[in-house]
Order: sequence, then structure tokens, then C-alpha cells
Amino acid sequence: MVEACEDLRALIWAYRLNERRWDGPIARMLADRSVADWLDDVRADRALRARLNGPRGFFLADPEERSLLALVDQLAAESSVLNRFYRIEGGNDRIIAALAGKLREPVRLGTRLSAVRQHRGKVSVIVRRAPC
Repeated sequence: MVEACEDLRALIWAYRLNERRWDGPIARMLADRSVADWLDDVRADRALRARLNGPRGFFLADPEERSLLALVDQLAAESSVLNRFYRIEGGNDRIIAALAGKLREPVRLGTRLSAVRQHRGKVSVIVRRAPC
């Protein structure tokens, strides 16, 4: 796993040097590879595979379908590269449910927030219904 992690750190470092640009040569090279292909290429062990499959729900894609660029971009934005992927026990939607439970009005699904205005200590919002 150490060699695979060093390889990933090198990719992140190169991507950061390229200012995390999605139109640069590093991004093009990363975009052409899937996470699964990279894991196979570096002969990643089970632990690394499990760790990098963790964000699967975040990306809404399996490693075979996810570009290495998306993973490297996410890790390049994080302060700690490989050691911190967090999950909420019972599912990440528990955060939204807890926040929604504290609201005075129900959450309106199928709407888009257009504007937020604050005047004399009061806040008003304008929402639009999303087209069907």
C-alpha cells in the first residue's frame, strides 16, 4: 500500500502544481484513467481499495466508472490526503434530516432557491418550482 499511496501523492502533487486546472496536461492524463484502472495498475491492496471505494456514494459512481481526475481533485483540496474519509452511521442523509427537523416550515422538494434577502433583521427567500 505504501507504494500506491506514494504514487497517489505524486499525482496529487503534480495536479496541485498545475494549479488544479481541469484543462491542463495533468488533468487530461488523469481523466483518461478510471480509479479502478489505477488501483489495478498500482496493485493496490484490499485496504486501499476499500478506502478509495468509500467516496463511492459521494461521486455516485463505481470505481470503474469514476475518473481518476475526480478523486485526485477531491484529495488535492483536502488537507489530509488519504487518512480521512468520514461516513455518518446510518447514512449521510441523517444530517439533512436533522437540519430539516429544526426548521419551522417543511423542506420544499422540487424547488430552486432564486434569492435571499435580508431587511431590518428579517430574512426572506424567493423559490421557484423546478420544471417537471
